[in-house]
Amino acid sequence: MPLQAHRQPFLHTQHKKGRIDMKSQHMGRFAGIRASRIAAPPAAIRAAIEAMAMSAALGIIVASPAVAAEPAAAMVQRQYAIGAGELGDVLAQYAATAGVQLVFDPAALAGRRSPGLQGRYGVREGFEQLLRGSGYQLVKQGNDAYSLHKAPAAPVPAAAAEPRVAQLAEVRVTASGEAAGELPRPYAGGKVARGGRVGMLGNKDVMDTPFSQTSYTAEFIADRQARTLSDVMSSDPSVAIDNPSASGWEATVIRGFSTGDGTSSVSLNGLYGILPADATGIGMAERVEVLKGPSALLNGMPTADAVGGTVNLVSKRAPYEPLAQITVSHASRSQPGVSADIGRRFGEDRAFGVRFNGTWRDGGLSVDPTKEKMVSGVLGLDYQGEGVRLSADFGHQERDLSSANRPLFLGAGVRIPKLPRNDESYLPPWTIWNGGSTFGMVQAEWDIAEGITAYAAYGMRKTDGKEVLFINPVLLDAEGDWEATPSRSASASQTRSATAGLRFAADTGPVRHAIAVNAARITEDADYAQLWGSDFEFTSNLYHPVHVPEPALVVGDLRPSSVAKRSSFGIADTLSMFGDRLQITVGTRRQSVSSKNISIATGAVTSSYESHVWSPAVGVIVKPRDGVSIYANYIEGLRPGTVVGETYANAGQIFPPYRSKQYEAGVKVDWSGNLITTVSAFQIAQPNTVTIPGVPLPALALNGEQRNRGLEFSMFGQPWNGVRLTGGLMVIDAELRKTEGGADDGNQAPAVPKWQATLGGEWDTGLVPGLTLTARVKHSEMAYIDTANARSVPSWTLLDVGARYRFTSLWNEPAVLRLTIENALDKNFWISRTYGVYQSTPRTVLLSATFDF
Repeated sequence: MPLQAHRQPFLHTQHKKGRIDMKSQHMGRFAGIRASRIAAPPAAIRAAIEAMAMSAALGIIVASPAVAAEPAAAMVQRQYAIGAGELGDVLAQYAATAGVQLVFDPAALAGRRSPGLQGRYGVREGFEQLLRGSGYQLVKQGNDAYSLHKAPAAPVPAAAAEPRVAQLAEVRVTASGEAAGELPRPYAGGKVARGGRVGMLGNKDVMDTPFSQTSYTAEFIADRQARTLSDVMSSDPSVAIDNPSASGWEATVIRGFSTGDGTSSVSLNGLYGILPADATGIGMAERVEVLKGPSALLNGMPTADAVGGTVNLVSKRAPYEPLAQITVSHASRSQPGVSADIGRRFGEDRAFGVRFNGTWRDGGLSVDPTKEKMVSGVLGLDYQGEGVRLSADFGHQERDLSSANRPLFLGAGVRIPKLPRNDESYLPPWTIWNGGSTFGMVQAEWDIAEGITAYAAYGMRKTDGKEVLFINPVLLDAEGDWEATPSRSASASQTRSATAGLRFAADTGPVRHAIAVNAARITEDADYAQLWGSDFEFTSNLYHPVHVPEPALVVGDLRPSSVAKRSSFGIADTLSMFGDRLQITVGTRRQSVSSKNISIATGAVTSSYESHVWSPAVGVIVKPRDGVSIYANYIEGLRPGTVVGETYANAGQIFPPYRSKQYEAGVKVDWSGNLITTVSAFQIAQPNTVTIPGVPLPALALNGEQRNRGLEFSMFGQPWNGVRLTGGLMVIDAELRKTEGGADDGNQAPAVPKWQATLGGEWDTGLVPGLTLTARVKHSEMAYIDTANARSVPSWTLLDVGARYRFTSLWNEPAVLRLTIENALDKNFWISRTYGVYQSTPRTVLLSATFDF
């Protein structure tokens, strides 16, 4: 006969002066669940009550004798459809449905909400999903029996040292609803977290943040089979990918503004300048947090552009339970790979943690003959003590790329040509983009007293052996003829980054203050050498490539080329009133930047600048009702002056710092814990750069201002059982102003479409246990490629499809098979950039199998 769960009165423990008082109470906020047969006999009911009474000293036991006697099936996956509610209620319902015993103290979970559980899970997997961000970990006590223990990341206040009888330690909850040192928990569906790091303000819930932010989880990264940051960020409707994956470096555009080359605007655990410079593997990322808009007050100044937004990677930490996971993969054309994710905790209360993430892939990419080899390893260490949290990350990455994808520059007056084949490169096979980085950082947090936390972090990155042999093809005519001059360069750099701060809370009558103070400093030293092969200039054709021999170019010794220093000090106060219905954040940051460019030929300083700027900000949140946040902000950004890159004729020139301003207002709605939507309007303005065509290389120059006004709609969550959605729409008016002689005033900024949209979805079919179907559609409207708006590329639409199958391996551990087909319809199109056009990546098939051990 089938089992049903019934809510009943239960025996509750009260801890008073070291004794246990037993009270019979009604369910109230939490009720015990008794799983019994329909019309169960009184003897079974009495037995269940007696069992709960015997366990009351430890907390509550959820199960009946009938369930406890059934055989264990912890690794067998079942379909669950448990709605959102109080965490205690949801855990009790899940335990009864899964047929296991769970012992915990309901008072310890009071006030904590859960988005519920939808989909197929094994017993432990389901508990881990429900407990994410709660401050508690699952501990197995025996066959089909579990208890909750406080996770070591949650600090124990002094009061916990007082004598208690059969009571779990109290959990101190921060303003965001998470225990100190913990990440905001995943939202419904598990793909996006319901909060993230907001710079010096710390982790905040999305509904308590007067800015637009999306925090993608490790689950999203794995299920997307993401290999780069761009693979993750491309799911955001406000993000465009500036460079295809097979180019030498990553580059994205947020709200119509470039984030610079590589990881220049990407931080690791809040520290800029640490990650590998050109492109970084993301196997070690627990979260990818995208904060849209300038963020000078919150984050200080990154190493390059950060006008449209910034990105923060949160590194993985060892889970409470041992982890050993291996993934084997294959990407078309012929690139096999393997990655490992291993974690353990040690010592009393498992306070010490070690986690290692390693990745290897090597072989041909989807465009012939492009090849990539990537080897990376990151070791994460952490200590979670009482009021003290320490961590360290050490990593090394090597990436070699041959026949890299390059932009096609357009000669003056040359119209955009028809597209060549997208699965064969028209570039010579001898171009390379190789480099390695060694990096590391340490950080510490100390809870000085209740509500007062000090923190500090320091990191370094050393890039050695970067070697680039490249060309910049310049189109000569509509028949596809182009010319190029090869160049070989070598470079090395060292970056040192540090930050320290204090966060503390204070109540002044009806107003609650959350004050944050922060100081940061970044220093970069770069060495460089380059040789242009003017004697090796050659011509070729898009449709009939002529592959000339590799030029014999040998660069000399590396010499100092630039030195940059950035330091800042910021202070902010968040004032909360009327039960947090009104929150006002005000603050300012003083930023200092100095930079000098050094001739690698003579050693003389060729250009330099020094600047000091105050960058204020204000943000407001009004909550007219639960689940609704109306917000607005004014915030500035200070971008270090661009050092013109090696792909331009005026390489090494330094532009003065750029100051940008953003105005934004919007509404966030949490629809019953199932879906969060955000509608916002923004305006950002900053000085504009233009590319001036030239042979063998174009030049980069300042020209007026670019003002972007836009409307955004974004969403994430699980609106229906087994259906998860992410995506949205951005409509933008990117206008050029104050251009030289007014020639381009009022024109649309190049490489910024009028609108772009993306929608990703997953469906747990239920037709086959463990099977999930996935799809994503991304659309970009027409975009110009020059400031005169004389040439443009048409709109394009991409479709990605895939499937995922979760099952139990032969050794009784979870396993997942994943299939993703990117650009499933094999669309071939030009992508507009400010310096020319890129060709789209052809259909790419990704396969992987992940096994736990």
